[in-house]
Parts: sequence; C-alpha cells; structure tokens
Amino acid sequence: MLTSLEIRSEASFCETGVRIDGLGPCNVIFGPNGSGKSTVGRVLADLNGYPSCAARWVSAPTEVIVFGRNYVDRNCHPSRAMPGIYTLGGDADSVREVERKEDERDRARTKLRAAKDRLEGVGGQPALEAEDAQFSRSIWELRKRTWEPHKSLTFGPTWRAEARFASEYRARAEQWTGDEPPSLADLLAQAQTFAGRPPDAAERLPPPPRFSTTDAVRERLRAPLVPASDQPIAELVAELECADWVKEGLPLLRRSSGRCPFCQQPVDHALASRLADIFDATYESGIDAIRRTRAAYADEVEALTTWVGTVSGSPHLDSDADGAFAAWLSLRRRNLDAFDRKLSAPSSQVELEAEEEAFARVLKSIDAANARADHQTNLSENFARERSAWQEAVWNRFIADTRADYAGHKRRREPLLKMVEGILASIGQHETRIATLEGEIAELRRDITGIEATADAINALLRRQGHDGFQLHATSGDGTYAVYRADGSSAGDTLSEGERSFLAFAYLYHHLAGDHDDAAGGTGRVVVIDDPMTSQDAAAVHTVAAMVRKLFEDACAPGGRIAQVIVLTHNAHFHHEISSYWAGRAPDPKHWALRKPAGVSSVTDHGTNTPIMTAYRALWDEVNDPAAAPMTLCNAMRRILEHYFRFIGDRDWMAGLDDLDGPDALAFGALRRSLNDGSHGHLGAEEFHLDADAGERLRHVFHRVFEAHGQRPHYEMMSAVGRARV
Repeated sequence: MLTSLEIRSEASFCETGVRIDGLGPCNVIFGPNGSGKSTVGRVLADLNGYPSCAARWVSAPTEVIVFGRNYVDRNCHPSRAMPGIYTLGGDADSVREVERKEDERDRARTKLRAAKDRLEGVGGQPALEAEDAQFSRSIWELRKRTWEPHKSLTFGPTWRAEARFASEYRARAEQWTGDEPPSLADLLAQAQTFAGRPPDAAERLPPPPRFSTTDAVRERLRAPLVPASDQPIAELVAELECADWVKEGLPLLRRSSGRCPFCQQPVDHALASRLADIFDATYESGIDAIRRTRAAYADEVEALTTWVGTVSGSPHLDSDADGAFAAWLSLRRRNLDAFDRKLSAPSSQVELEAEEEAFARVLKSIDAANARADHQTNLSENFARERSAWQEAVWNRFIADTRADYAGHKRRREPLLKMVEGILASIGQHETRIATLEGEIAELRRDITGIEATADAINALLRRQGHDGFQLHATSGDGTYAVYRADGSSAGDTLSEGERSFLAFAYLYHHLAGDHDDAAGGTGRVVVIDDPMTSQDAAAVHTVAAMVRKLFEDACAPGGRIAQVIVLTHNAHFHHEISSYWAGRAPDPKHWALRKPAGVSSVTDHGTNTPIMTAYRALWDEVNDPAAAPMTLCNAMRRILEHYFRFIGDRDWMAGLDDLDGPDALAFGALRRSLNDGSHGHLGAEEFHLDADAGERLRHVFHRVFEAHGQRPHYEMMSAVGRARV
C-alpha cells in the first residue's frame, strides 16, 4: 500500500513540489480541472518514468491500475478487440475448492506476516544485528590499536569495511586450530621488512676451518723427551734431571774452547763427546717432529685468523659471534705457546687445551648467520609468498589474542542465531506453502474461469443505466470482447464520449474483480481512478459512485484483491456521493484538495473531513451566527440552498413557497433576488429593509424552505452543528 507520494518538476508542479502523506486504504483527492489530478495519475502509473517523483510503500503492490485516458484507450476502444476479463464460474465444487485454497493461502500469509513480525521483534533479527555490530566494533578497535601503523600490510581489503572484517574474523576464528602463532613482538619486527622492497639475495658465510689435533701429537707433547740411557753418563743426567740444561749447553761447550760455559772449569774432549752421544738420532727426531707439528699448527692459526677476518663483517652475525671468534683464536694461540714450551723444555709434559667447545660456539654463530642469510635470500626470491605467510600469521596472532572476546560473543550470539534461523525456516516454509497454493489455485482457475460471465454483468449494468443501444460480446477463441449495436453491427467509433466513458468504468470495475489471465488471482492491487465522471451526465453519478464505494469496501477488507483506492475528481456531486456514504464508518476515507493558485499546483490535507463538506458547514456557521450582517447572511443562505437543493438534490428550492406574505414574502424575495443576481448583486432595499429584525426574518424564511421540501431533519442537524460550533 502506498503511504506517501512526492511530485516535483512535472507539469504544474514546481521543483519544491507537493507531498501527499498519510495515504490509507481509501483516499479522495478533489480538485478543479487543470489543478494537476491527471499528472498525479500519470506519475502513479509509471513511477520509474518520473525520476523527480517518489513514492513510499508499506509493501509493494502486485499491480498498480490507473483508470484514465490511457486505460480507456488501451482496454476499451470499441473499434478494437477488448481484453477479456476472466472470472470464476462453472462447477460449484471447483469454485469452493478455489475459495478453500485461497482461505488457506490467506492464513499462510497471516502466519508469514506474524513470523516476519517475530523476526523483527525482541530477541529477533535486530538483537542479533546489535550483538554482531557491538562485537564488530570491539574487534575493529582492538585491531586498530595494534596494527594501525601497518594497515597497508595487514588484514587485506578489510581495513575500510568493518562488517567485512568481522565476517572474515568469524570465519577464521571458527577454523582456528589453536596452534600458537609467532609472537606479536616478532611479527611487529618483521613488519618493516615487508613494508619495503624485496631485499637482495644474501651470501652465506664460509664454514669455520676444521682442525684435527691427533692423539699422537697430544701424546708427544705430553711425554717427556729424554736422552738415550745406554751411556753411563746418561744415568747421571737422568738422575739430575738436567737433560734439557745439558742439551742447551752443548752448543755453547763447542764454542768455549774446552771450558764449561756455565762454571768455566776445563772439560776434556772425552766428556764432551760422551755428553753429545746421549742425544742420539731418536732424540733429535723427536725434536724435529715437535717442530714440524708446531709449524703446521702455526699455519692453522694463521688460516683461522684469515677466516675470522673474512666473516666478522657480516651483518648476519649476532652480537655473540665476535666473542666466540676471539675465544677460539685465543685458545689456538695458547696451544701454539704450549708447543714452544715443549721445544724449549723437551723433557717437560705439555697439555693442549681442548677446542671442541670453542669450535661449537663458533659453528653455532655461523649456522645462525647463514640461517639469516638464507631467510633473506628466500625473501628476495619469494617475497610475495613470504609476505602472505606473514599476513596469515598476523591474522592468527590477532585471533589468538582475542579468543576470549570471541568466546563471549559466541555465547551471546548462538541463542539469538538459533531463534533467527528458526524464524527464517518458518518464513521459508510459509513462502513455499503460499507458492504451492497459488500454483494450485492458478491451475484450478484455468479450468473454471471464463470471460462470458463478465460480459453479461457489464451488459446488465449498461442496460440499468439506460445504455441499451450497444453491448459486449465475447469473441470465440481469442479471449477478447467486441462491442456491437443492437442490430448486430459493430459499434466501431460510433459511441458517444459519455457511452464510452461509462463502458470503460464498468469494464474497470469488473477488471478489478477478475483478471486478464485465466490463471491469475492477484491480490494487493492499488487502484487509481482519475475523474471517472468525465463526459458523463448526472444520471451516472449514483451508479459510478456506488461502484467506487464497493471498491472502497473491498480495499478495507483484509486479504482482498484491492489494497488501496485513490480517487481523483473535480465533480462535487460525485465527491459527496462517495464521501457521505462513509459517515460514521471506519476507516473514513482520507481527503486532499488540489489547487493551482498562480499556475502552481499545491495540495491541502483535510484528514477525514471532506473539503466540500467543510465549506458547506462554514456556510451554516454564518447562518447560525447571531452577529452575521444581513447581506452576508443572505449570501450564505443563497449558497446553501443552491448547493443542497439544486446541486445535490436536483430540486427547485423556490417551489412550494407561494403562500408567504408580509415580511416573510419580502425576505423570500431577497433570497430569490440574491440567487438570480449572484453574489455581486444587491438585496433590493426597496423591497427588503435591512433593519434590526432582518436577520431573524431571513432565518425564518430559510427554515420554511427546508420544511416545504421535507428537509427539516437536515436543517435541524446543521443548525445544531452550527450552534455547537458557534
């Protein structure tokens, strides 16, 4: 049903336009010719064709039917075939079956409306939407709190769409496995990497050199190197434990001219020879082996120093790497010093420090650095994929951090969702049942509907109205009507405008009770009737008004084929006929008045008070006003008598008053003179003097007019209303 209509920038409606609010099932818009009524009808017939105009609906109608010039030309041109109107007939049992199914369909529609009301009620869709909106806002703000600086990187296209983000969040939260994602600190640290360009590929660091100090070397350094024991003096040297001192002194003895280099005593040649003999080839080979091992170890220390210099500048090394390198180098140098101590004192026992722990520490730093280098290279080669993986990790971290919030939301949401889903399922069942019933009704209608009954009904209506010179005939096979004269000839274009206009409205009336389709049975129609009295005489007023009143009754009945009727008319008599019938009934028709002052259409809302009756009552107010001037009083009475007896009752109000005499006769003459001269004449002072009693004499004669025509109840009713208003 239409609730409001706005018309702008069309015909006589200006850019500001008019707005008709509060439309009900029955509506009457009164306006003189040219005030804009036809424009209202055209707009309602094709709202899409008038973009500057707008309408609001309680629910969209199944059909909007506008009776006007276009409707008449399209459906009721006597020289063309008229579409047939299908109505129920035939087998009574089949008709009752259709009615039964229509009742069932209407009950299903009532249940459907109730289900939709529950859906929109407390605990229904609004509550679910409110819970979703509150949670959406909550997680939206939580996300911004942490990730606002990185919004171009995180959460994809949902940054600017709160509802979309919430939907994505729920889907991911339901699928979350509970695996612990990377920490928030790590993810934030990686954000800078993914905010820029892909990094260059990184070079891996060479592995640390691997040195192997054999057990034999360690044993050689650990074992004392002593002279040969097969010489007598060797026992003395061993007992004195001075082999290293003796060995050191032999070269000096050779250069000291037979004197001991330490005590300067003479040493014979034989003693010097025996001392030299105890340091045999075995001893010397042991010394040489230590020297060679020491030289090799020194080369390794040099290689290690070079390697450290090569890798120590790498950006991938952690802060502990330099300490690990220094500790390993220091250990190696201490071991090199141990070789020197062994060479200076071959009989001493020297232990090399184990370097496994130092090497493991260095290797750990190198492995970590290479892992970072590999990660950078992987980023360089697979930047998009790695960024995507990081973004997924951000999602998972956010879900993990807000899991408690989601759990609370889910506890609140599930009962609401269950209720809404149950109601939606019920709505779906009702809609399915309604569709099934409508299909069954349509199928039954095809078997029992026809166009002949409508033609008979229209012809009967034409005869009652006195149009017996033509009638409708259903043509065979094509579902249309043709108009024929009484002699059987085609009416063609010979119908008068009045005949054609009445035929068109009779056709509309029965069209609204039937359909152009033999299977249709539509309800919820909106009917707009634009000046149905055009070109019709006064005799048609009562018949057309009776049909309109029946349409009003149909519109007020729940579940009927008509949801709303809007009548546009300029005919005051017709307006009175369709409005006065509803006095005391509910709901009263809504009334508006269209005017076109200064060439621009405007509308006035009169509620349930008709514009015509409002003006009529105003005239009675003047008659009942004791202070009204005689000239004003006479003019008001003249207009009441003219309206009530001539325009509505079609009577001569002056008839039957020939027995008046004296002052009453003069007052009657003044009223008659006012009627003949109109509102711009004069009362005729030579016949009727405007003294202090003139008003009462006019009222007395005015009363006599109503009594003479048997209209005393109307006079008393309007006088009582007037006194109450005064």
